[in-house]
Amino acid sequence: YQRRVMGNVDLIAKMLTKFRALDVYRKIPQDISTATLSGGVVSIISFIFMAVFFLSEFSAFLRVETVKNTLIDVNRGGDKMKININVTMTNLPCGVLSLDQQDAMGTHVMDVKAALIKRRLTQDGKYINQELLRIESEGESDEPSHSDAHVDEIKQQIANKEQCQLYGFIMVNKVPGNFHISCHAKGPILHRLYSSINAIDVSHHIHHLSFGDDINSKLVKISGQTAEAFAPLDDRIHIKEAGGSSPSYEYYIKVVPTTFELLDKSNFYGYQFSTNDNKQANSNMVPAIFFRYDLSPVTVKYTQRKIGFLHFLVQICAIIGGVFTVAGIVTGIVQKSAAVVKKMS
Repeated sequence: YQRRVMGNVDLIAKMLTKFRALDVYRKIPQDISTATLSGGVVSIISFIFMAVFFLSEFSAFLRVETVKNTLIDVNRGGDKMKININVTMTNLPCGVLSLDQQDAMGTHVMDVKAALIKRRLTQDGKYINQELLRIESEGESDEPSHSDAHVDEIKQQIANKEQCQLYGFIMVNKVPGNFHISCHAKGPILHRLYSSINAIDVSHHIHHLSFGDDINSKLVKISGQTAEAFAPLDDRIHIKEAGGSSPSYEYYIKVVPTTFELLDKSNFYGYQFSTNDNKQANSNMVPAIFFRYDLSPVTVKYTQRKIGFLHFLVQICAIIGGVFTVAGIVTGIVQKSAAVVKKMS
């Protein structure tokens, strides 16, 4: 048994000797190496460079990079598009107000009933009550009332100069189209409410208008844009000039689908848009606010990226190896130069 143990020990010693022969990083005994002033200076400078490069790489490792790409739109986000609305009609009461929508596919809906709320306000903007516009159940009538009592109620709202805040959202097809705010749905009784078309005032305050999911400040920061790129019509106000005719207002909107892919691979679908507006005098047309939108065929995609840990580790190794190699070369040059100068002197 003892011989077997000794034989194993000898075998292990021979294997260690062979491994030792493979050492390419052989150490020079300290008693035959000499420390020099130039070597110390180069070493200090090398450590400073390594520290600076390390901090730079560590900062890049922690930083999240956003890459912007432009792609052909392949119906990301579905066939429908959400439009978020918050508009106050400053001189048009809720009783006469309606929102109509139509698009290039032939859809034409008057007095849209969706996730919208009409909020009645006094002339001073104080809350009176509100009405949820909903799609009627089967068997319920969605025809507007033309009774004398209903007409008298609307006349009273007009006489009191009530305002109406319309807010919520509608879902539309992802094709060019428009939606407009006016009193077209009350066409059969308009002559009983107003003395003339010119008496219909569509002065308004757009508190908010956006497409798709509401983009929060984090996503705006990722895009590198300002919040105005996603809601450029916010706080837009148009008031009818005193004594002038009642114009219609048209907003021409170019919508660009926008996709956000975050680090956790979650996706958000929103829309940037640009807009121009125009005020048009009416002759025999009922004044209205038109929002005419058209969709871009391309999608802007923002993708978050971050340097991987293995990449960071490779960079650190490259920095350490590179600095040590260059430092060794510089030290050799300095020492040889010093030796040549010493010989010459």
